[in-house]
Amino acid sequence: MAISEGKNELKVKQIDFEDFVENLPVGIYQVDNNGVLVYCNHSMVRIFRYSAREELIGMKIIELYYNPDDRERLLDKMRRETVFLNETLHWKDKQGKKIYLSTSAHFVHDDKGKEIGTRGVLIDGWYERVIDNMNEGIYRIGPDKETFVKANPVIAKMFGYTHPYQIEGQSVRQFYRDTEGMDKFIGKLAIEGKVENCPVEMKKINGEEIVVSASSSTIFDENGKESGREGTLRDITEDYKIRKILEEMPTGAYQVKKKGDKQLISYCNKAFAQMCGYSKWEDLIGIDINELHASEDIEKEFINALIEADSEGEFLLDYKLSVKKKTGEFFWTEIDCQLLKDHEGNSIGRQGTIRDATVNMKLEEMLRNKEDIQRFSHQFMAPIASIKLNADTLVEEIKQWIEWKLGGDRIKTLNNLGGNPFTLLKTIKDLSKEIAARLEDFIAIHTKEEKEFLFKLKEFILQLREFSNEHRIDDIIELRNTQRNVRISLCEYIALKAESNFQEEIGDILSQLGYLDKLYILYIAHTITDTSKIAYTDVENLRSYLSGWNKKSEDVHYEFKTENLYDCIKETVNIYRIYAFQKEVAIEIPGDMLLEIEMSKEDLIRMLHNLIHNAVKYSSQKQNIRIQVENLAKDVAIEIVNYGVGILPEEIEKGKIFECGYRGKLSFDLNRTGSGIGLSEAIKIARKHGGDIIVTSTPVSDAKGYPKVPYLTKVRVTLPKCQN
Repeated sequence: MAISEGKNELKVKQIDFEDFVENLPVGIYQVDNNGVLVYCNHSMVRIFRYSAREELIGMKIIELYYNPDDRERLLDKMRRETVFLNETLHWKDKQGKKIYLSTSAHFVHDDKGKEIGTRGVLIDGWYERVIDNMNEGIYRIGPDKETFVKANPVIAKMFGYTHPYQIEGQSVRQFYRDTEGMDKFIGKLAIEGKVENCPVEMKKINGEEIVVSASSSTIFDENGKESGREGTLRDITEDYKIRKILEEMPTGAYQVKKKGDKQLISYCNKAFAQMCGYSKWEDLIGIDINELHASEDIEKEFINALIEADSEGEFLLDYKLSVKKKTGEFFWTEIDCQLLKDHEGNSIGRQGTIRDATVNMKLEEMLRNKEDIQRFSHQFMAPIASIKLNADTLVEEIKQWIEWKLGGDRIKTLNNLGGNPFTLLKTIKDLSKEIAARLEDFIAIHTKEEKEFLFKLKEFILQLREFSNEHRIDDIIELRNTQRNVRISLCEYIALKAESNFQEEIGDILSQLGYLDKLYILYIAHTITDTSKIAYTDVENLRSYLSGWNKKSEDVHYEFKTENLYDCIKETVNIYRIYAFQKEVAIEIPGDMLLEIEMSKEDLIRMLHNLIHNAVKYSSQKQNIRIQVENLAKDVAIEIVNYGVGILPEEIEKGKIFECGYRGKLSFDLNRTGSGIGLSEAIKIARKHGGDIIVTSTPVSDAKGYPKVPYLTKVRVTLPKCQN
């Protein structure tokens, strides 16, 4: 190229364009209307790792595209816009390896304006290559605050696409689970200018729901005008499910990290915060956990026990620890804990779960003061698995006392009650009314000279009737206190009136009160047992779920034995009758029947626990639960029907209700907590038995046919009678 210098200017005399183009550091090419390469420079030969230009000339350019569909798409774009600029594409070199090139191109026309091919420029897209290879989704939204103008492959895959261009130009609004979520996110960004690691509920193009961690910042043009936003998205759906399980667990969960000489709380769930007297878990993050220990000595004992358990390769389990609430109040907890260590084995903190054991500790103290059940106190506080055995032993002791004191008729009555605390409760209240009536008869024939004594009895009679008619379970405590006061008053009267003609009558009433007191202790034993069974089911659900992460269904071994399915249903229903009674809900089951099937009894009862617990929890007041059993040719079917909180059709159709950690959209309120594990465990057990679970939920219509609450929900479990 020759250039002559004139006065104050450079004048181009002659340019060797061929030499100029050949030595450009970018690829230059031209193709004919059939897409055949008719020209390329040396840089293009080098970019595609060929050894000579002749290898490329005559080749169809589509063979260089990594995604052949890109060529037709770009031709369409050129026909609309005449030219396209700086579009990053995936190409492939001679060995087939993917390369990233920024492409610009336009049509070539002859002298008559007829299209005869295309000419383009290829530049190494190193920046785009870095962006596309990142593990996080990177995006840019345009000035309208809704349209994707740029996205990397991670974003495309995240929302169910195969290529970024499929999502570019689309509205981001359609990918939010609900538009309210998008408006909240944009509102937060508008206020703060930048958002980091914000959990956002979104959905794929096929409707599948996901949760992403979104970071975003507002971008401005050269004039300072807002021109959109850009940021990153990271799929945290699985982490979110696990966190949700932890958040909704009734057991407190926490983690502590060392920082200098302090032990700072780095994580805790709602249950932990509420246990410690805090309304929000966020208020505990960063607090030194030593502030929650009752004293330094108690904290040192706990740490020593933790270190000792760790030295033996074990976790510290069921450790009783006195803890201090925010208000300064002390309470007892049971803790399962383990040390956290770095890669060198040094302790950097601890994590675990915590349960409020105050009630259990008080109960242990109360039982210790009772001579007739003193030897059972330790067993009642033993692990959940031993509680039922000890409660049964206690029942036998009480039966022996009743037979010795009151004779065989009372034993017959007790045997008819069975192991049902609800029936026991009703018996206690009915017997209290009977005693109140006897006391009224006693007053009617008693001398009126004993005014103070009679006044006391009349007051106690009113209390007996009041507490016997109440529906609250807590009134059983007040009822027993009144019964004991009656007993004390009658004993004092006998002591003062040794010559009284009413000693035999009073003695009979005292005997009845003694029997009633034993029924009360039986009621405590049964309710403790039933509560422990419910707690055991929740713990076993979580354990089964966590232990099953790395196992296939066929790896879980069940031992099948022939058992009466009806007995399993009856046993489980009896456990939940008190819970149902508190909600003014009754559970109806068919009469006794023999319905033998091969089952893994412990697991099948756990399945029934989960289904019946849900039915009671989500039932409306004064709406009975019906359980029906169908004896089919080769199968049996159990149908559980309740009225109350419903399930949306899409949650059933997409199988969402059986996903671990998922809770129905209609079930989120302050009175109904749950882990979202019950149904997923139930269907797993049913299918392991060779059966299945089908759920339907339909809103009950009013007189005009409009849907209204409650919903009629049916859960139908089908199980084979024999296992192959």
